[in-house]
Amino acid sequence: MKKLNKKQLAINKKCINKENDKAEFVAKIRYLIDAHCGQGTSKLIPDQILENTYRHRILAYKVINKNENLIDIKSIRNVQRSLDFLLADKKIVLDYGTQMSVNEYSTVGFTFMRLLLFIIGIKKEEEWATEVANRAGEFTGKDFAKIGLLAVKDITDRIAYHISDYETNYFWTLIGMEQVVGKNSFLNTIKLHLVQPKIKYFKTVEGNRPAFGVTSVSNESGLIEGVIKPSLLGVRSKDAETPVNVYIQNHAKQRLKERIDCLKPKYLMPMLHLSLLEPKVIPTAKNRALIELRLLNTKVGYLVAEYIDGAVLIHTFLFITNNGTPEGIKLYELTGLGKLDKKYLNLDKLSTFIKSDIAQNNELRSILKDAGCECLLNMEASVIEVAANHAYNSNTERILNYLKKGTETIEMDEDETVD
Repeated sequence: MKKLNKKQLAINKKCINKENDKAEFVAKIRYLIDAHCGQGTSKLIPDQILENTYRHRILAYKVINKNENLIDIKSIRNVQRSLDFLLADKKIVLDYGTQMSVNEYSTVGFTFMRLLLFIIGIKKEEEWATEVANRAGEFTGKDFAKIGLLAVKDITDRIAYHISDYETNYFWTLIGMEQVVGKNSFLNTIKLHLVQPKIKYFKTVEGNRPAFGVTSVSNESGLIEGVIKPSLLGVRSKDAETPVNVYIQNHAKQRLKERIDCLKPKYLMPMLHLSLLEPKVIPTAKNRALIELRLLNTKVGYLVAEYIDGAVLIHTFLFITNNGTPEGIKLYELTGLGKLDKKYLNLDKLSTFIKSDIAQNNELRSILKDAGCECLLNMEASVIEVAANHAYNSNTERILNYLKKGTETIEMDEDETVD
């Protein structure tokens, strides 16, 4: 017998593996047919139909780069590895009790769905197809496909969130399917998109300053720009009801990170964008206003905004206790605490109120309630899930002692409204 060379051995091994893969794939299709339509149903289907089903099968998800000028090959490979792992790891429980990985559901499962719909489509032409279709009942494939697509969407949303910084890079994905060029099979696809916020330069007293568009993304529509009606800022013009883009300065971003300090930075821009969907605005001067910033539907401060150059510019962020806010002014009136006093006591940071004993002290709770800041004491349960840090030590005694000493405070000045 002639000895095969390495190349021939490799070819033979590849052919054997392909036949084994086909046999395993067809066996799984038969199982799904029998599980859904009743035992023995798969035997009614001609072998040639099942052979064709394998050739027309749906292949595993592949990540496709939709922004080659922005996303490098290494990033695509890393996303593909993460996707492969999560699709294989996450399980879907079928109605008949069997578990399948999301990857298997999206390949074998979707191929089964297409086969059954094909058979239902020819039920009037073939006797065997009539019987299979009758056993299939009211199967349309919509619910079956929805289960798989939702599982994939959950995974791709997690991946997009993980690789986005939600400041300069916003990734989003689009789930699809396309025919493989030159073949009869179909390929599941994950199209990876990257969008970056617009940059606009504004003329300020410090000169031309760059600001970045307030942005969010959706896996259905991609980039979503933050907008607001100028009329809400007191603008009176014929176009005041037409929403304009909202931009934020680096200074304001920094204040957000410093004052909403218990959240990861990537939570901040989505939180800001959500607050603009149903804005609550307090006009303060010509074309200027305070826009409420809400975290999980709870007010935590204000965006100091101005209508300028046909857009709205966020100059800075004030925590709810800062002296430039209505609540901060009231807190100053009640306690005499100025800007630096609050900074010294860490009352200008959200983390101070998370896992803190302040809420358990009646005196402090009463002061904060009278100032309109009680909301800070009631949001711990919802914030703690996403909090990166919080108050580890008691702050109550320190604050009370400071108030009792009557320490000299620094009076408010105009700078506090723009700091």
